[in-house]
Amino acid sequence: MPFPSREEMSALRCAGISQAILMVHPLKAVDTTEGRRAFVLAVEDRFGDVVDLLAWLTDDPAACWTLEGRAVLLGESALDEATLDPGVVVHRTPLAWLADGCTGIVILDRAKAWRRLAEAHALIAEDVDHAREVQRLAAPPAATVFVRSPDHKVAA
Repeated sequence: MPFPSREEMSALRCAGISQAILMVHPLKAVDTTEGRRAFVLAVEDRFGDVVDLLAWLTDDPAACWTLEGRAVLLGESALDEATLDPGVVVHRTPLAWLADGCTGIVILDRAKAWRRLAEAHALIAEDVDHAREVQRLAAPPAATVFVRSPDHKVAA
């Protein structure tokens, strides 16, 4: 995979991402099937093992996806390291996570995130709307409830 172009590197620096961060978390840049550009970053699990690749559009960091669908959170180890902190910062995008020095997390799998989010003693969102969204994602899914048909018979 190729490295980001000079223009893309300049845009990353303008977004507040330092060269030091990019040395620890190197990015690659690729062309999507739609002809757009995307950054690619390795995602580690809570033990530091690479479990997936994360990609996001260079012109729309909120549009992100994983290659294999195995990664639940970007920065997952932050949940284990935050026992003394006021809470774990939840970023909306991988770009925001990088710009904040790779602290906190980004939710990648909205359906599975609640299991890990429930372990945090506190989560810090970017704003009120984001806090509501994170609160919803941190709750376990509700049980499916069915209505019994009126002609249901119980065997004696």
